[in-house]
Amino acid sequence: MLYLVSGAHRRNLILGRMGKLFRTAWLLLVLMLELVPAQVTHTLIPEDGQIKAVGFLEVLARSSCQPMDQLVGLEQEFPWEVEYLYRPSSVLVRRCSGCCGDEGCECRPITERNITLNV
Repeated sequence: MLYLVSGAHRRNLILGRMGKLFRTAWLLLVLMLELVPAQVTHTLIPEDGQIKAVGFLEVLARSSCQPMDQLVGLEQEFPWEVEYLYRPSSVLVRRCSGCCGDEGCECRPITERNITLNV
């Protein structure tokens, strides 16, 4: 038996099949994304379930004036170097940071030196 199908009807048949295929693929994609667990690098609650507070003396020691790792944006550090594109755009360096016990004091470096990093 031979069926003659017009061009418009053939196009509708093809689009209908593609639509079903697209909807099926979309449904599978949504289901796969729902089943993928979120990646967790660490948990905020310890394994024993007890949340421990950091003591005052430890907080004071950590926040005192001392060299600390700081993220420095290279475009802000070298604004005159506009013809270069830096990758990575920021680097980690040790700089003086923290709070002084006296409001009349300021956290400043005793010595300074340049460090060369390849970016």
